[in-house]
Amino acid sequence: MTALKDLLNNKIRYKNIYEFDLKNFFPSINQAELFSVLSEIKIPLSMIYYFLLPLQEKPKISLDFECRDYQTGKESYFFKSIYEMINFKGESNYIYGKSSRLGVPMGLGYSPLLASLVLIKRLEEWKRENGFHEYITYADDGLIMSNGNLDIELFEKYLSLGKIEMNKEKSS
Repeated sequence: MTALKDLLNNKIRYKNIYEFDLKNFFPSINQAELFSVLSEIKIPLSMIYYFLLPLQEKPKISLDFECRDYQTGKESYFFKSIYEMINFKGESNYIYGKSSRLGVPMGLGYSPLLASLVLIKRLEEWKRENGFHEYITYADDGLIMSNGNLDIELFEKYLSLGKIEMNKEKSS
């Protein structure tokens, strides 16, 4: 509701509005950058480690759990861990073999906040180089509003510095 209220309050003041969606946003968050962002906003080091520990120390619970696809009749899917099963969307950073220094899981209550801090850092850097713009974000979606030209390619460049990709099919 806050994002919608901000949009309605600002839409008259801006002639250009760009809506964006980020591809696999939570799993692509670089934890080293997240550590840096949390340090910059003066979060105590002990709290940073507390926030990041669940992201880096993946529990080693092996299941080999079969999940049948009753809707489509396709082959069963076998999960290798309970965390892979819980976060199953193809986006989980709890898949064995995937880097433990990448991503924030969707299941943690504070994951959206951590991911948003990284996104806001990228938006602020782009804003400094590209002139004054306002933005509204909600998880992996957002709006950029401006009266001047929106250099979206430059915005994509700043996102890619953090290994974040824009979903061009859902952005316009």
